[in-house]
Amino acid sequence: MQRWIGLGIVVVLPFAAAGCGEKDESAASSTTTTSLTKPEFVRDANKICKAEGDKVERASKQFFADTPPDKEAPPAEIDRFGEKTVYPAIQSTIDRITALGAPAGDEDEVDQFLAALQAGLDKLKQDPQQLAQGGSAPAFEDADKLASDYGLDDCAGR
Repeated sequence: MQRWIGLGIVVVLPFAAAGCGEKDESAASSTTTTSLTKPEFVRDANKICKAEGDKVERASKQFFADTPPDKEAPPAEIDRFGEKTVYPAIQSTIDRITALGAPAGDEDEVDQFLAALQAGLDKLKQDPQQLAQGGSAPAFEDADKLASDYGLDDCAGR
């Protein structure tokens, strides 16, 4: 997962994609097999995470432009930023990586990562103030580890 520190807020983004929308709850547990090799899948999934991360970072700078660098954004602003930017970006990441399909034989690993990412998003929505914490958000510990283990470095926390 990637983190962006922008004007007193840490934006947590484990994966990313362009396009928001509601996620099919079964999608993370029913990844299809793709003709992509593991290196191709890792490359494409990392591109998704990086692209969305860059988009969230730019949005963070704009959203929190009025917050002094030495101050943390008010909780209501953090909640709004999560709703408008972070949650849709994470959901989009899940959706786009799901759409890639998993390399043959790796369906379980990819499904576990996507399920952990969805669980992290659900936890983050329950405790959006994790966005303002320094370091890795606890909600994404499992997803971070699974992403890192699989080689999804741009999708894993640092």
